[in-house]
Amino acid sequence: MEGRERMITEVTSLNSGAWTCVGVSVRSLIDGYSGAPLLVEEQKVPGRHWLNTKLSMSFRKDERLEIFFALRQMDSARIRIRLDLAGTTRNGLIDMATAEVLSSEFTAFEVQRARDGAIWVTATIGVPTDIAYLNVGLMLESAHGEYEYLGGGTAFVIEALEIRNTGVMYSDPSVHSRHEPFGRAAHHLCKGKGLEVGALHRPFDLDAHVTYLDYEKTASLRKDYKADPRVGDIRQVQVVWKENNYPFFDDDAFDFVINSHVLEHVCNPGRAIEEWLRIIGPGGVLYMVVPDKNYTFDKPREITPLEHLMEEFHAKTQLIARAHYEDYVRNREGGKTGKDAEAAIEAAFKRQSSIHVHTFTKDSLREFLETLMRHLNFKIEHFEAENMHIHVALRKLSDQSLSTH
Repeated sequence: MEGRERMITEVTSLNSGAWTCVGVSVRSLIDGYSGAPLLVEEQKVPGRHWLNTKLSMSFRKDERLEIFFALRQMDSARIRIRLDLAGTTRNGLIDMATAEVLSSEFTAFEVQRARDGAIWVTATIGVPTDIAYLNVGLMLESAHGEYEYLGGGTAFVIEALEIRNTGVMYSDPSVHSRHEPFGRAAHHLCKGKGLEVGALHRPFDLDAHVTYLDYEKTASLRKDYKADPRVGDIRQVQVVWKENNYPFFDDDAFDFVINSHVLEHVCNPGRAIEEWLRIIGPGGVLYMVVPDKNYTFDKPREITPLEHLMEEFHAKTQLIARAHYEDYVRNREGGKTGKDAEAAIEAAFKRQSSIHVHTFTKDSLREFLETLMRHLNFKIEHFEAENMHIHVALRKLSDQSLSTH
């Protein structure tokens, strides 16, 4: 279920002499957003210099929150992270020169230095009571003493700020609702009898008879997402199946197949598309929403090359290669290093854990689909992209009209 966060807002720059702050972004898995999405303000008092962010959202008691960001310092300094949850405050202090945690009041507080020199910080805390706002503060301190700023060109960059809620389901109503621009195409194109893969709590808003397929039974999904306030909205699963082939479905069984944030998880996207097309009748539609990697934690990773995707297609690859886990564990935002990375890679590979196996942008996805058209019976009926979400509709052609586009 990774990679499903949505961009709420972005602050491109904030300069104050001592601080340089660029590319700040906030992404969330949480519904209930209200008010101004992000307030960035500076507070200058003798000896202290704070950069504060305020999020007005609904958080429920006992939820576990992860606050995740990257810092790059340009001079030796200490950074204090302060998290305020409705009056309950936790602090963590980092030595930027050594990437060492000097003190922490968080449930968990991890600091790692990336290969490019940035420092990645993950702080975990449980929500003490139902609240409607979250404050995160970052304070610049001198390397020579707390609360003493000596000036003289000390600066750092906040590269990313992400609020992640463990066990909370992705939600972006504009993607699936017929009343929103991004949901209208799916509502218009998907008619008759269809299959939705991975609907979870927010199926597409369709006028159609839909069969719901997921990798677990409904009860298991509700257990997995019990911390989410929308757990009761999880759609009743009618077909439980983990693989990307469906031997129990006849050819041409459906008028459409639809899914959101699924393609990036499969080991062989070309063969997955082939199978979805197999169970759609001629003239039917395969509708997919695929995330643009530049709006997810995959941003530091390279785009999956077209040659690699087609090699997997021709080889009929059925298992996720270890190299994909290497890339995912080490190179995504907040990736692991050293022994921690090796252990995570080995465990994930043995389990064939669900990850973002491949990465796409709107251009790379279109190039892949146009190449795949030489081998499979479809044409691109609809292609639209805005920020994270790439909407694609493929129209299945008759067996006699293999596309040459």
